[in-house]
Amino acid sequence: PDSQRPVMLASYGRLWCLHQLAPFADKGLQAVGLLGQAGPVDSRPIYALDWVVRLPLVLIALAAPSQRVLLAAHMGNLLLFCIWLPIVWDHMCWAAVIELSFVACALSGDAERTFLLAARTQMECLYFVAAFWKLTTS
Repeated sequence: PDSQRPVMLASYGRLWCLHQLAPFADKGLQAVGLLGQAGPVDSRPIYALDWVVRLPLVLIALAAPSQRVLLAAHMGNLLLFCIWLPIVWDHMCWAAVIELSFVACALSGDAERTFLLAARTQMECLYFVAAFWKLTTS
C-alpha cells in the first residue's frame, strides 16, 4: 500500500546504515582488544575519507532516514567505492549495484515507489547468477 512506502524506505535506510556501521564497529572493537583481525562481517578496509565522509553521512541517515539524506549517504558511499577500487569484496560490488539503483530512483523523485521493487529484482538476478556460477564451476 502507498501509505507503507515511507515506512518501508525508512526501514531500508536504517538497515543499510547498520550494515555501513559494521566495519566501524569492527575497528572500534579491534582497537580495544575485543575482536581479532577478522570482524563479524568482514575486514573491509576503513580509510581516512571513510571517517570524515561516510561515517557522518551514515549517522545522519540513521537518525533521519529521509529520501534526501539517504541519497546523500548513498552517493557518498558510491564515491568512496570508486576510490576503494580495485580493493573491494564481492558483496561490496553487489551493494554498489543496489546503491546505484537507489540513487537513480531517488533522483527520479520517486524512490519510495520504485526502489524496493528494483532492489528486490536486482537481488534475485544477482543470486541467480551466483547460483549458476556455483553450479557450473564446481
